Amino acid sequence: MENELLLGADDRHLDFRISIQCTGIDGGSELRVVTVVKFTNSLGRIYFLPVKPIHRIIVPAMMGRAAHAI
Repeated sequence: MENELLLGADDRHLDFRISIQCTGIDGGSELRVVTVVKFTNSLGRIYFLPVKPIHRIIVPAMMGRAAHAI
């Protein structure tokens, strides 16, 4: 997709991808972030349990800071 940055990494316990898309809307811009996690074993699920709630707070905060910096 045009205007998309796709990043990721694979580990023994989980694989993750992050898509960052920037689109023009009504004279402004919209920044959309999508993360996908694939667990490759039970340890990946256990690892992600405490990460998930923090992830839902940190990602929007990081995107807000990035948008204000731009």
